[in-house]
Amino acid sequence: MVDTMAKFGVYLRRNAIVTFPDSLDEYMGHQINDKKKIKATINNGAGDDEINKEIADLNTRQKEYRAQKKLIEDNINDNTEEEITADHIQVLKERLMKLEFIGSQIKMALSAIENSAQEHQKFIKRSHLQFNPRLAGGTLGSDSTFKPSQRYPTMQRGQRNERKKTMFQPVKNLFNWLGY
Repeated sequence: MVDTMAKFGVYLRRNAIVTFPDSLDEYMGHQINDKKKIKATINNGAGDDEINKEIADLNTRQKEYRAQKKLIEDNINDNTEEEITADHIQVLKERLMKLEFIGSQIKMALSAIENSAQEHQKFIKRSHLQFNPRLAGGTLGSDSTFKPSQRYPTMQRGQRNERKKTMFQPVKNLFNWLGY
């Protein structure tokens, strides 16, 4: 598991378009700090040994993760290990989904992420449609300006104000009737 997570981290750091923080390392650091805060509030109470053991275990896991990640990066740089590719990540992902105890949970989480990404893409396509001047009743001029057709004349400034007056008249009447 540590090896797989380290490979994910190396892959993302080498292939990300923007700087990618190492989330697992940060998460472990937060967990260690949280345990230390709990230990400070206990002040030699019951369970102090248990918290010390958890802190030591988290520190060990964090060191193992960092060492494994450094080893992978060093091997790639020395050409003793091949570069981690998207295909390699896919194989690792499938291997994680086949783990006996948490594989099904990993699979559900990954499918939820993929569904969310697909829904986001659908939303982007729906909300960012290209402007079609014919549907708006006009044409697009050679200078890329919209030219309305005579079939759908645009309102002049005075006409807009008149429309607002008539549009809000029923509301005004209601307020007058209510005594406001």
